[in-house]
Amino acid sequence: MSMNTIPALSLEDIKYHFDLSDNSQRRRSPKIIHKKGDYINKVFNFILSSSYMQPHLHPGIEKIEKMYLLKGSFALIIFNEKGEITESIILEKGKKEIVSVPAFTWHTYVMLTDQVIVYEEMEGIYHYHIPPVCLLNGMNNNTLNPNGNITGYEYSHEYIIGWSFDGFPVFGPYGLN
Repeated sequence: MSMNTIPALSLEDIKYHFDLSDNSQRRRSPKIIHKKGDYINKVFNFILSSSYMQPHLHPGIEKIEKMYLLKGSFALIIFNEKGEITESIILEKGKKEIVSVPAFTWHTYVMLTDQVIVYEEMEGIYHYHIPPVCLLNGMNNNTLNPNGNITGYEYSHEYIIGWSFDGFPVFGPYGLN
């Protein structure tokens, strides 16, 4: 894909999503272009400098993440399996504006300007990572309040809510603090 085939963004969209980012605990807002079940995932991410993106990878041979910088600057940080940084790639308007992250590659982003807009595409049916509210609400009479926080929840560690195919436990959305 080239920069010429990226869907257009209106000034109203940009203002709206940066307002959402400014009022979001995560300090970012997605504008999802694809429909649920589409094979090609298309999303604009509006990210503020104070956003934290947890290191992650996309499992699946087809899950090559293509990023196109539209505004601002950010560093793409690549890690090995031990969590050691192996590469840092700076994306900046007028310089390097496009990068691909291979499947199964641990990575994160660090914003280098106050506001960043990134258009991303990735193959493979997308699934959303959100707390399983029904499951969490049924655990020890705890409830998930409208802010996404669990009330009545005293613990030494987050609940195990499932097991991944590789045998590792899947914990709920909250840690010790």
